Amino acid sequence: MALHWGVKDVKDYDEKFQARDNGDGTKDWNPTTFSLAMLSMSHGIPRITEGNWEKVFFRIRMIETVLGGYRYNAASEGHKTVFFTKYEVKGHVGMWTNASTVSETQFRKYIHDLVKDKTVCAIRAEEKVA
Repeated sequence: MALHWGVKDVKDYDEKFQARDNGDGTKDWNPTTFSLAMLSMSHGIPRITEGNWEKVFFRIRMIETVLGGYRYNAASEGHKTVFFTKYEVKGHVGMWTNASTVSETQFRKYIHDLVKDKTVCAIRAEEKVA
């Protein structure tokens, strides 16, 4: 199933998160919005609301802590990993996706499995060097 999302209910969206102009009459989604949409499939909260944006932020930060950031800054700034801020997530209150909802228990298992997989990979890498 394709991922669909919308921002028509995000207050002042165009002012806060402008799309990138391609110079040919087309525009790309703002990279923050695009990344939040993609991450909804991992954090499992399909709609950002006033009541849950902090939970969305916390789940995203947990994923970023294990896997690293999903975005990079400009080449002029060294293409360093950029983590989401509370402002960016809260600024997207009203955004929705058709991603599946993930319970707290399912999400904790997902994070546990990510940490376990990274640990196994690290141990295997150490064994190759030894």
